[in-house]
Amino acid sequence: MFYTQKELFERIAIHYKSKNALCKTIATAMSASEKTVEKWISADTVLNYDRLYDIVNYLKLTPIDIFKDNQGWVYFKFMPLDMNDLDKYYSYISTLALMFRRLADNREGKIFFMADEIPIFHFMPFKNLTYFKLYQYYCDMQKTEDSHEDNVSLKYEDFAAELDKLDLAPQFEAIHGAYEQITSREIWDDTILDSLLYGLYELRSLHRFREPKVIQSILAELKELIEKFRIKGNRGKKSAGVRIDVFKKRTPVRQGFMVWNCPGQEFLSMKLDTINSMLTFDSEMIRMFKSKFKADMDRSKAFGMGDVGERISFYDGLIEKIENTMEELG
Repeated sequence: MFYTQKELFERIAIHYKSKNALCKTIATAMSASEKTVEKWISADTVLNYDRLYDIVNYLKLTPIDIFKDNQGWVYFKFMPLDMNDLDKYYSYISTLALMFRRLADNREGKIFFMADEIPIFHFMPFKNLTYFKLYQYYCDMQKTEDSHEDNVSLKYEDFAAELDKLDLAPQFEAIHGAYEQITSREIWDDTILDSLLYGLYELRSLHRFREPKVIQSILAELKELIEKFRIKGNRGKKSAGVRIDVFKKRTPVRQGFMVWNCPGQEFLSMKLDTINSMLTFDSEMIRMFKSKFKADMDRSKAFGMGDVGERISFYDGLIEKIENTMEELG
């Protein structure tokens, strides 16, 4: 806990290049002179609670930023998606596009992705596939603890029509385009398609599709996604020329997560369900998950080199799963 105003500002200054940079930022935000702010920072002028609150709120500081002696506490940011309110989804996807753009603009930025399912940014060039992932989440969110009844009000085709009204294509393209410019390492496994394919079987049995051909179009896009990723992973380069390293884990991935590694800013995104995730900037959590990623990578097979036969077997196995599903749901 902080005991003085001066100590508080010293703690805040850690996140800036210098106290002068912090002074300029606060002066602009609070419409005050830099000389006045210098007196706040040095505690020559005592600030009341309201003014301190305004500063902390403007700088978007978290409890982790401003409190010390907080071992054992981790601060997460979580923005739940409500697929019954598609405007919120548009806001979410726009924010995601902006985040990826910022990372792509930094040539030293990297992504480390432990994939329990295919990472969502691979879906972005494929509209039906992306819509289906969102529809899976929509269906899950209609279930309540106090009702065993089926509360899903929209068929897949109706849900897709509602999404079309949002004109999401530019946002999807922005996310995928930025991803193609970011160096990444990804760990996949043999079960990476299972959740999505099971979802198709389940929602087909619940009569969520009007036309079986819609399922075939989703699976066709999934097959194309795998074939394109195979080429990218084998050559070790994305379309923009940056490196991608793909690894196959020998055992199933249990916890999906992504570490965003960028000079001056790192965060950990932990997957919660089909779509949702939560973020933390906690350095100890990031360090732990980076270590976990490195350990799993060391126990995995690198697919940009080495055993060609095992690489072919892996991708062919994924394609076979898709083709079997196409036949059974056709």
